[in-house]
Amino acid sequence: MNKNIFLIFCFLAGIGFLAVNVFKPVRKLSVNSTDFVGKPGLHPIAINTSSYSLAGTQVASDLKLAAIPRLEKSVEPTEIVQVITNVSPFSDEPGTNDPSALLRKLRDWAAKDAEGALAAAMQLPSGDERNQALAAVCYGLAETDPADAVNLAQTLNMGEQPGAIMPNLVQQWATTDFQSAFDWVNNQAASEERNDLTTRIAYVLSQTQPADAAGLVMDQIPPGSTQDEAVMTVLNQWGNQNLIAATDWVKQFPDGPLRERAVRELEGIAAYEQLLAAQ
Repeated sequence: MNKNIFLIFCFLAGIGFLAVNVFKPVRKLSVNSTDFVGKPGLHPIAINTSSYSLAGTQVASDLKLAAIPRLEKSVEPTEIVQVITNVSPFSDEPGTNDPSALLRKLRDWAAKDAEGALAAAMQLPSGDERNQALAAVCYGLAETDPADAVNLAQTLNMGEQPGAIMPNLVQQWATTDFQSAFDWVNNQAASEERNDLTTRIAYVLSQTQPADAAGLVMDQIPPGSTQDEAVMTVLNQWGNQNLIAATDWVKQFPDGPLRERAVRELEGIAAYEQLLAAQ
């Protein structure tokens, strides 16, 4: 009798154990999809770049963005647009987030998925906010492909925006592939913008070959204020590398404000070198 009771007890206990484990409710996980926009592990957003426009200019569909490293999971453009448009000064709600930090986040996203970041930026309304976002995308793309970044910025007419965006991108390109950047600048139509770009190219070249950079600014930039500033930029680099050679260059300058300014620059470099030698 006791044996039968024990068996019945064991049978009932087993049924209870199965009921508890089989029919136990599943715990739901909560994920905040807006955290860490652009972090590693996100899929790219497939877009047709030719469907977006800025100031009446279509974004070229052959921007060679296919080679950009892709993220494994996508962040919907509406997510980052929602974040951007809800941040001061892009909205009336003060202090929600730091716009500079948001632009850095967009730049980081563009370094990993340029097409997705571009899609998000292009959804912003025309104006300063979208221009800032597009600049951030170009700078992010320049971290992986500065040539494509320059071409994208030119397509978006970023040269017309404040902040020397095109010169900065060209300078970054020249630091990684000088010849390609030089050829691209040399093929641009003569303009003040091209003179500014040539100044940046000359600055990069002056860090290793200042004599060649000196010839570049004298040959490629017409006389005027832009050429004067380019000369001073090269002279500073040359004087700090080889004061005697830089002095010989300045001796060839005709009398005038530029020569006087160059002499003062060299005197300042010489005085600094003497100070360091005396320590």
